[in-house]
Amino acid sequence: MSIYKNIFHYYRGQTRNDSEEIKQLQIENNTTKAFINVLQHSSPMLTMRFLEWMGLYAKETDKFEYMYQVSSELHRKTPQAVVVGIADTKEVKRTSQNKKYNIPDGAILSNSVSILIEAKIGLNSYLDINQLEGHKSRFAIGQEVQENIIITWDEVRAFFKKQLPFFEQLNDVLTCFLLKQFEEFCVINCMHRWN
Repeated sequence: MSIYKNIFHYYRGQTRNDSEEIKQLQIENNTTKAFINVLQHSSPMLTMRFLEWMGLYAKETDKFEYMYQVSSELHRKTPQAVVVGIADTKEVKRTSQNKKYNIPDGAILSNSVSILIEAKIGLNSYLDINQLEGHKSRFAIGQEVQENIIITWDEVRAFFKKQLPFFEQLNDVLTCFLLKQFEEFCVINCMHRWN
């Protein structure tokens, strides 16, 4: 398996200031973007099934919008709104930092649901409750927001693995390709493996 054949693997040349923290952040950003791109460019059915898996719902007529690095407020109220945290562990910590301006890593939006995503990569990269709660200020004014949903990258990968036979049966070549490329990307970047 060549890393240069993976569509999500971003080659970044070395710089003088290549600290481990910068490399970790680059992997985190690339993984979040790859995850969002899989959903965005696959069959909308994959996003519908992903929402259902998390206990959310969407209508078959919903059109999904996907965002990366959400720096503006959402203006549409939806029946469901939630912050989803994805990390290597479900452990959520409270830090003493209280940022006034939080930027969610991504979003999935439709007429039925508004999801803001916060992603962390690495064994020492925990989700921070202050950051998750801070993201809630991005939702439309008066939006009722559900309790945060916390999932792991292993769970996301297992979900994708479970979807692969379904989309193979439909002969959905693009969705299958993207699911396989995402898994390969995770292996290349030494993330936890499927069980």
